[in-house]
Amino acid sequence: MERLREAENIAIDMIKTNPQETRAYILRGRIAEKENRIPEALVYVEKALALEPQNTSLKISYAKFLRENQNYQKAGKYAGNS
Repeated sequence: MERLREAENIAIDMIKTNPQETRAYILRGRIAEKENRIPEALVYVEKALALEPQNTSLKISYAKFLRENQNYQKAGKYAGNS
């Protein structure tokens, strides 16, 4: 748990330094997901997608995340647009 806190603090600092840093939002999303904070994880991943809407691997990861969390309709939309 301590390492997750460290990683989250790094991501927070990255966002403060550069709010356009997609990787920081992805990292925060993964940490939130690991801690079962699903709504929060979605916010971070959606922010990353807003910054890089053409990022195919990010769209695929997002679709997989949605599917794993039973949001099938939205997952299909992103999987189809990859």
